[in-house]
Order: sequence, then C-alpha cells, then structure tokens
Amino acid sequence: MNRLLRISFNTLLNSLLPILMWILLGEIINKNIVNIFTITYSFQFIITLLVSIFGTGANITAEKEQIKDIIDSNILLGTLVIFIIVILFSVNVDSYIKFMNLEPNVYREYCIYSFILMLYQSVIRLVCEKLYFKNENKKANKITTLFNLTNVIIVVVMSLLLKNTITSIITTLIVDFAIVAYIVISNISKITFKIYLKDNIKYVSNDIFDLFGMFIVYFIGQRITFGFGTMYLVAVNFEAMITDAQWDMSYSIITAATIDASKDELNYKESIRNGRKLIAILIASILFMGTILYFFYRPNLWVLSIFLGVQIINLIVSSKIYIRQQYLQINYSAKKNVFHKNVYEIIRIAFSFVPTPFCTYIGQFLGMLYEVIIYDFYYNKRFYIEDNYLRMKK
Repeated sequence: MNRLLRISFNTLLNSLLPILMWILLGEIINKNIVNIFTITYSFQFIITLLVSIFGTGANITAEKEQIKDIIDSNILLGTLVIFIIVILFSVNVDSYIKFMNLEPNVYREYCIYSFILMLYQSVIRLVCEKLYFKNENKKANKITTLFNLTNVIIVVVMSLLLKNTITSIITTLIVDFAIVAYIVISNISKITFKIYLKDNIKYVSNDIFDLFGMFIVYFIGQRITFGFGTMYLVAVNFEAMITDAQWDMSYSIITAATIDASKDELNYKESIRNGRKLIAILIASILFMGTILYFFYRPNLWVLSIFLGVQIINLIVSSKIYIRQQYLQINYSAKKNVFHKNVYEIIRIAFSFVPTPFCTYIGQFLGMLYEVIIYDFYYNKRFYIEDNYLRMKK
C-alpha cells in the first residue's frame, strides 16, 4: 500500500496542482480561463501515449530483455517527439479551439501555455518512470513536487503582479524550462542511441489504441457536448476537475501491477486489497472536493449527477480490471489483451459521435461493462492463485 500511495501521490501532484492553477487563474484573470482544463483535456492522451512508449515500454523492455542501457536514449527521443507534436498543436491553436465550438480570442494564450506545460510534465514523467523501476519513488515524488509547485506559484504570482498575460506566461515557461533541463541532465547518465522501439510498443501495446482512442473520444465527444450549451460545458468541466486527479492516482495500480507482472511477482490478493483501499480514498476525495467546489461553480445538479455517477461506478471496478489486464498483457497474450482493449475503445469511440451531451459517458459505461465481463472470463479460465501470487494455467 505504501508503494501505491507514493506513486499515486506523485500523479496527484501532477494532476491536482494544475487543476488548482486553473481555478486560481480563473479567479484572477477571467472565469472562462478555468475551462482551459477541459478544452485541452483530450490532448493529454496523446502525451500519455508517448510517455507509455518511451517511458513505461522502455523500462519493461530493459527488465524483460536485460538491456539496461536503453532508458536514457528513450527519454531523449520521447522528449523530441512530444516537442514536435506540441509545436504543431500550438501553431494551429485557433483551429483547435474553433473545432471545440469555442472562441479563440478568449482562450488562445492559455491554451498554448497548457500545451507547453504538458510537454514539460511529460519530460518529468519520462524521468519518473525510470525512477519507479529503480524503486526510487521518493526521489520521483520530490522532482514532481518541485516542478509543479514552482510552476503554480510563479504563474499565479506573475498574473497577480503583471497586467500583461503574455509576459506572465513567458516568464513562467522560462523558469519551468530551467527546472526541467536540470532534472533531465541530473538523471541521465548513459546515451547509447539504442531504442528497441518495437519491443517498447509490444509491452505497452494495450495502451496504444486505448490512449489514441481516448483522444478521439474526448476530442470529438466534448466538441459535441459543448455544442449543447454552457450548462453542459460547466458540468463537464466541474466533473473533470474533481475526478481527473483521482483517475490519474488510480493508474498507480497499473504502474505497480506492471512492475510486479514484468518480474512475475504479482501478489494478487494483496494487490486487490491495496487497490480497493486506494479507490475508497479516491472516491471520498471526489465527494469532498465536489461538495466544496459546487458552491463556487453551481453546475446543473441533474446533469452533474449523471456525469459523476458513471465515473464513480467505473472507479469502483477499475482496480480489479487493471491488475488482471496487466498480468494478461505481460505474461499470457499481448495480442488478446490488445484485441479486447480495442473493442473497449471502439465502443467508446462509436458513442462519442452520438449527438447527445451524454455521448462520452454512455460509451464509458458500456465499455466498462464489456471489460468487467471479459477479464472475469480470463480470470476464471486462465489464471490461478499460488501462495497468493497470480499465475497462468499451462
């Protein structure tokens, strides 16, 4: 449980501090600024996809293939690829905002700032993936805390002191760059230009279509939802603000299960028990945050209850799905696991095009039901427990 809390604390800072930042900037500059969090929400899945390949995938490859000198090269290549994508989105920011059925003049500068901030955070995440696999979780927590706290403090202080939005953004990004550069330089020791991209992709292949699919789901689905009016925009943004950090924290279950499964040391009963404890804490925090923030934003309660209900139900079943999924991926059949993940994503993608403000949530609920049924089947037919450890039947 301590490992889960350390990893989830790291992701909490990566998620919660930016949310706090958008809330504060909305109060200081313009209440509309808080919507940047949701407007750029879909973009984070492209970033996470690349972190998965060049971070998680590279570290699993190093463990399984016993080639320890590829990780630093993957960090640098991953940074370069993410940088190019961020530049492309930033140059075409007006088209991106218009596609979301919103006004570029209101959101342009902070939308670009959000893209670049995600670039910096992705570099930190690549470094932290290396530290997780070296069991240096405390160091990873310190790095994430330093970066995110500094970023929030500087951008908020600059916005309070300066009238010029551009100046406050540029100042913050320059300081952020210096911190990220120092972290990368101090944590990279050996560049060999060995990548093993094919192996990286193989070990995280279940994530690839999943994350790309999530980009499509929210890129298209939120555009449709926003088109139904401000009431749904406010409810979606509110729901995302009080659940996004918790979802990111829940992924610590995946990280822990991936590490244990890659070493064939997955204590199933302990992992399930710890996962349930973490999920209970996350749901309690969602309800606590929602109660406090509700009186500031006043979203439509009926709409919010539907959005939030789907998220909570999904969280409740997520830990068991995550653990079974990762063990199946690494120790049985990546192809079968990817197939089922693709079906899940196809369900969500299909419903993201349905002309209703609830399109993404309907797809999420139905996709969740599919995963529960499938991984229950594999658990009953292919897995067995030996001294509390998960094993595959021969």
